[in-house]
Amino acid sequence: MKERFLKGKEVLKRYDADAFFSPNKVNIRYFTGLDAEGFLLLAQDKIYLFLSPLYCMLEQNLEFVEKIVCENIKAIKQKIKETGVEKIAYDNGELSVVLYEDLKQNFEMIGVKDEVRKIRMIKDEEEIKKIKRAASIARNAFMNVFPYVKPGRTEKEIADELSYQIRKCGADREAFPPIVASGVNTAIPHFTPSDKRIEDGDFVVIDFGACADGYNSDCTYTLLMGRKTEEKREVYNAVFYAQIHAIEAAYSGVKASDVDKKARDYLRKLNYDRYFIHSTGHGIGLQVHELPNVSSQSDTIIEDNMVFTVEPGVYIPGKFGVRLEQMIRINGKRAEMIAFAPFAEAM
Repeated sequence: MKERFLKGKEVLKRYDADAFFSPNKVNIRYFTGLDAEGFLLLAQDKIYLFLSPLYCMLEQNLEFVEKIVCENIKAIKQKIKETGVEKIAYDNGELSVVLYEDLKQNFEMIGVKDEVRKIRMIKDEEEIKKIKRAASIARNAFMNVFPYVKPGRTEKEIADELSYQIRKCGADREAFPPIVASGVNTAIPHFTPSDKRIEDGDFVVIDFGACADGYNSDCTYTLLMGRKTEEKREVYNAVFYAQIHAIEAAYSGVKASDVDKKARDYLRKLNYDRYFIHSTGHGIGLQVHELPNVSSQSDTIIEDNMVFTVEPGVYIPGKFGVRLEQMIRINGKRAEMIAFAPFAEAM
């Protein structure tokens, strides 16, 4: 945790700021380990946490973190003044206009968009351990649900059972409400589970994750119920091998956009690239969607201990869709797959 504080101080040095201010619950947890709502002030000497009385009893034993009970912005500003802070760095996407204008009356405000998100992009060993635990919980939950996925079940029934199993297997909660789509619904990437019953010959796309100790997992499988047509086999295998090509291209030193390109180029050779309508992946950690963005527009250079998804998909309107999503950790010149399911294979 001390190392994270030191990385935060590097941002202050780069922008000649006295402190970094954030109302983001995720940043509070990242820098202090506390699951609390409030305001964080990362200064040169320590981290100040401004909390309501509801959270002040939470235990933390970090010598560089000081908890202060403050119930309104006026009291918070007074406390900040007492620390000697004059120049405050903030993430442009975090402060409301009202809060920004209020702070601007008393402090010099310096926008540092995404700087802390970039720090969080590189995971430490504690974070990787927690992500792996969340992924293992999700995998175990899915293995319990797998026999339940069959013709006659509704999408909602499977989603509800998966939510239950995720918690039963040890998660604090789902990372997000599970996506379960079947038949023609699989052509919609973020479909909301319905009362539609699975039919023989349907593809079933199941996108789910677990949250444990604040860290998330994210995974997608596509299953075929019964009858296999040549078209469905071809599309599934196209996505399967596009994912493999992208994972093989993911290692320290390459551009994230090159990873996206590998998946897209493979699908282009088979004339399915026009049906690949989203980016290839995203970072994951305290949030389900974090940096890096693995897209054609990304200029991020892949580094060791980044954890992100690789999830190519093909969505043919009015027919069906296939998406396969796997989390990987970058470890030098190779990608380590996290909580890989043993039945994920080509048709």
